Amino acid sequence: MAEMHAVSARPAHLSPATFDLLAAHFRTTSDLDRAKLLLPALQRDYHDALHKPHLRALLLDRIAHGATNADHFVACLGDLALKADSSSSVPDHHRPSFPSSRADAVHDIAALVDELVRVERCRAYVKHLSHLDMLVGDLEDAVAIIAMGFAERRFKVGGGGAVRDSGQNLLEALTRLQSVEESVSSTSQSGPDAAQLVRAVELRVDRAASTIRSATVDEFSSFLQVMGWPPPLIAGDREFRDDSQRMNPLLQASESSLSRLRLYFRVLSMLQALQQKRAHDRLKKDSLEIQENARDSTGINADKFLTYEPLWAMQELVCPFATQAIYHFKKWVQKPELVCQLAHTMCQGYVDTVDVLLQPVISDSGLTDYSAREEWVLCFSLMVQNFFKSTVFPGLAEDLEGSEASRPATSLWLHIVDQILAFDTKMSSLLVQNTGIVQFRPGSDSIIQHRIFEKSKKGLGVVHVFAERPHWLDVWANIEYADAWEKLMAFLNTEEAWAVKESNRTILEKGIPSGATAVLAAMWSAIDRCRTLPEVKLRLAFVRKGAVPIAEKYHDELLWRCEHVRGFTGRIADLDVRKVALCINAARHCEHKLQEWSEDYFFLELRLEEVCQNIEHDLEFDLHGVDSEDVGISGLEGTIFDDVINLYAGFCKEQITNLLSVITGKFERYCKSYSSSMASWFVERFDSVNGVSERYPSQESSGAGLDDSKPSSISNTLVEALFMLQQELKVLSDSLQDDDFTEFCWNLMMKLDEVFVTTVFPSSGRFSRSGTQQLMVDATGLFQVFQPYCVRPSSIFKRLTGAIKDARRTVQ
Repeated sequence: MAEMHAVSARPAHLSPATFDLLAAHFRTTSDLDRAKLLLPALQRDYHDALHKPHLRALLLDRIAHGATNADHFVACLGDLALKADSSSSVPDHHRPSFPSSRADAVHDIAALVDELVRVERCRAYVKHLSHLDMLVGDLEDAVAIIAMGFAERRFKVGGGGAVRDSGQNLLEALTRLQSVEESVSSTSQSGPDAAQLVRAVELRVDRAASTIRSATVDEFSSFLQVMGWPPPLIAGDREFRDDSQRMNPLLQASESSLSRLRLYFRVLSMLQALQQKRAHDRLKKDSLEIQENARDSTGINADKFLTYEPLWAMQELVCPFATQAIYHFKKWVQKPELVCQLAHTMCQGYVDTVDVLLQPVISDSGLTDYSAREEWVLCFSLMVQNFFKSTVFPGLAEDLEGSEASRPATSLWLHIVDQILAFDTKMSSLLVQNTGIVQFRPGSDSIIQHRIFEKSKKGLGVVHVFAERPHWLDVWANIEYADAWEKLMAFLNTEEAWAVKESNRTILEKGIPSGATAVLAAMWSAIDRCRTLPEVKLRLAFVRKGAVPIAEKYHDELLWRCEHVRGFTGRIADLDVRKVALCINAARHCEHKLQEWSEDYFFLELRLEEVCQNIEHDLEFDLHGVDSEDVGISGLEGTIFDDVINLYAGFCKEQITNLLSVITGKFERYCKSYSSSMASWFVERFDSVNGVSERYPSQESSGAGLDDSKPSSISNTLVEALFMLQQELKVLSDSLQDDDFTEFCWNLMMKLDEVFVTTVFPSSGRFSRSGTQQLMVDATGLFQVFQPYCVRPSSIFKRLTGAIKDARRTVQ
């Protein structure tokens, strides 16, 4: 009765009839369980009452017009209450009295339904909360047992055999942890009201998972020591390199030891899989919240934001190797080849055993993206990477970034990089089983290498250290460029670099100096060394700083050589045409090769990255209304070598123009005496009226056709000029590329046509008949010089041909 009086106060928002109904059914707190029986019946009656056609129409009509008929209104509500009363189990003496208002009845029933739903929701939430608290309590009890056993084994002297049931305790705790995670996952999906509860539980789960991992790692390490893992790196007085001296504890261990090894490995792997799933779910939930707030329908791929993490169990298996090897590594700071050789030997000796023994355990743990072989190789690569990152590169980079970089430091850096690249290649080859069918070949394009490259993005490879230290990448690129150019300069200063070998001659190209081939080979070698860098932006930065400057420097060398040849002779007319032609060929060859390289997928990827960087820059600093999208799309048409290609193209154009000027100037000088000799081709008469001498054709020969003494040879004063022209064209035709020579030849003919008419010919005067004939013979000789290179040279010498026609019309 006390409980009944505790709830007897009627809320203000409930009518007396509704309150009587609730009081009849819920006399004590224990009657709350009957709400599940009353709720469906009331909901059904309420739904039927609202959907009765005549009642709903009548209700809407009364509400619209004001409910003037109170008696009829009360009768309708009475029918509704009778229906509700007939479908319930309320005794007759507890049956409520009819409400005085129809609207109050409808409102009270709706409020009753909402209240019952809320009560049911609260009851389910409390029940789920108690179940979740029970699971978390069981988990913490299991973790407490593990912690107590861990402390007991640590402080118990001679307690090596106390690990009897520790493995089963770890499995039991892990099983309970999975149960808690499943319950938390279902709770988080129930609605936003459970967010605070989920956060509280996750904190407790994180502490439990951390304790489980620490205890498992400690027991795993102790067990490996007892098992004799790893074997000593030194066998007798000799360094451990001979396979015959190698002992493999995994092959010599008993079945019980292997079972316990698999047990610890499984616990760590399952725990890592569970933690990855939790991180993925948490990130996915956060991405959904961001999506809802931003009203973005595209969503966010949570997998892209999850960083790769090596296999915990494999790290613990490799950790004893690192502990033993670090002693030797520190002695070999100046000998990176020994560091890499020791790491490769340790890794290679057990990779097959680890793959066969532990791959089933990894697969059963739910880590489908992990491979035992790959993780084993990765851990050893990380071991070497951490050594170079923490011990070798910091001091070496500090020396090289100083004002004066010593030659030994530069050589050591390049030697370390060489050993790193070779080590990464050998370690990658261990990822492929030697089945006799599939073999790893450096430089080949295969699915296996593609997977190796994808794995390298996650840290497989010591070269990954440059991704974590970008300023070291700049140091490497600068050293690579300086070393390559130093070697090239030693070769370019020899005559061999400017000689043409038959091996350099191709179907489309000829006359390529050996220096151009050496420069391109140096560039390609530098580019090859950066292909294993894990990110495109790193490879782009390296190519910009380590390879492109080589081509730019070679352009400067070609330009200097051409200017040196011209300046050394002291007279521009004596320019060595062949040397300049070879420089043009070298520049043209580099231009064509760079364009050819740009079509390769590797450089297309670099170009795409470059365009993306330009677009980002435009979006940040676009203050002039430039459409960055248009700029980015137009930029896709170019290559990463555009600047260098333009340099070489401009160099070729400039030097061809210089050759035209040189040969044209020579021709003018040789034709000075020829221009003077033309005075004999005119006749003079005295004008009695004006008193002026005038050249005109002789009366004896006018109107009688051509003289019988027709000239049969070219003018002696023109022979030397034509011979010079013929020799220069012969040298250029043998030296220049066909396209360049064709363009040069046409421009030279047009230039000589202009020079011959405007400079060689007298400014005024009329040709005699014999002079006209001699001019025709000389022009024919000029045309014959260009005949081997042009089908109709006369069609190019338009002004000269026109002058001859005018002279013939004058004498006729």
